[in-house]
Amino acid sequence: MAGSARIVWPELWHPAALVARMTPRDLAAFAALGCPDAEAAIRTGVRASTYAWSAMEDDEPLCIGGIIPSSTMLGDTALPWMVSQPGLGRHKRFFLRESRARLPDLRRQFPILANVIACDYPKSLRWLAWLGFEIGDEAAGVRLVRLG
Repeated sequence: MAGSARIVWPELWHPAALVARMTPRDLAAFAALGCPDAEAAIRTGVRASTYAWSAMEDDEPLCIGGIIPSSTMLGDTALPWMVSQPGLGRHKRFFLRESRARLPDLRRQFPILANVIACDYPKSLRWLAWLGFEIGDEAAGVRLVRLG
């Protein structure tokens, strides 16, 4: 039986614990992006984020994400990111409720949120569309997602 889930600030041990539970497919996606060390990439993402979170079930990180301000001259743009492990599926309602509830606060700080998502992650694309992101056409195996 699944324990209750909660959102916390990421702790130093969270990336390693998350990576240990990620699927080989998800780890291969990091390598395909030129990041063979998924744990280091997640730590970098957390450090670069103005806001980061871990969804936890007991002492198990279910996902880690954040918002990285864009380095363009448009100071109101940020790159949302998130990585997860299969255990997040035990908390679908919690995840959907929390992601929708937290989005307005993120949008107040960054009215434009945009990133690219690999086309072979249809659940991620459906979730982002449900949150209101525009899903762009496929190009080179990815889709641009944009809100704002």
